Amino acid sequence: LLLGYKTRWGAWALIVFTLVASAIFHNFLKDASQIVMFLKNLALVGGLLYVAAYGPGLWSLDSRKHAHPVM
Repeated sequence: LLLGYKTRWGAWALIVFTLVASAIFHNFLKDASQIVMFLKNLALVGGLLYVAAYGPGLWSLDSRKHAHPVM
């Protein structure tokens, strides 16, 4: 994601990983700190969904391969 190469695929992979890891490792019935960490991960998923929906920015490697050459 940092360089913007295969950004949407990377975002979807991180979304799936974060949701699965959160469900497995954060037992939110245990205590309040686990709830906070689980909700933090859901916030990260929200940011990743934004990247997956709108794609990389103008400075990414993905946008350079579609850029038109300067004449």
